[in-house]
Amino acid sequence: MSAPSSPLRLVGRDVLFVHWPVPVDAVREVVPGALTVDTVEGSAWLSVLAHEVEGTTLGPVPVSNPFAQVNFRTYVRFDGDQGVYFLSLDAGNRAAAGAGRRLFGLPFSLARGSVRRRDGGTVVLRSRRTARGQPQARFDARYRPTSGPTTVDPDSTTGRLVERHRYFLAGEDAPGPARAVAGAGRDGTDVLVGEVTRDPWRLAPVDATVRTNTLFDAAGLDVPDTEPTVEYSPGYESSVVGVESVPSRG
Repeated sequence: MSAPSSPLRLVGRDVLFVHWPVPVDAVREVVPGALTVDTVEGSAWLSVLAHEVEGTTLGPVPVSNPFAQVNFRTYVRFDGDQGVYFLSLDAGNRAAAGAGRRLFGLPFSLARGSVRRRDGGTVVLRSRRTARGQPQARFDARYRPTSGPTTVDPDSTTGRLVERHRYFLAGEDAPGPARAVAGAGRDGTDVLVGEVTRDPWRLAPVDATVRTNTLFDAAGLDVPDTEPTVEYSPGYESSVVGVESVPSRG
């Protein structure tokens, strides 16, 4: 089933999820004070979603050819709602990164990346942040699903991480156009809430090797000493259906 129409629509392919459980204190300083660090199974989590964006449209207008994208995020609550807080999004397309940052407030950075597919279903994804004035970051991985996908149980640990449909960011960190779209005030004390629609994730076990990952260093975080869990999805279709300014109570 297709996602509903919206200003920003994305179609992704060959998604690798990598999830690390970490102590709450490990992420508290990088999460805005208006947001609460959310826990699953007693831990905070940091996750990477690495994939190819096959298509991006802004309204009726295509804005990019396929490109590699790497999302780095943690999990939060605001005003009783669960969501995610993006630490970074590295995109291999200037127009898509610009639209995501300016209109939706997402912390996109331009990156140089590639996605190659080999015999046997192996995907090789590479991404290197190239945006000026941003900390350099790389993420390189090789992965191959080992069975067919199934719909994720929303009550499982994985389901509680991946089945989130809101993102939050501090109003003071959002660029002017995104604040205008959200109807935000001038003082920057609000929280911008974005809502994303898509069908439930279908995930599969995956044989994955992360060869290079400097996203933690770039975000000012310690590298976890815990082993991550990994999953694969053949793809998604999603739409950002709105960005709203909500007063912060903190």
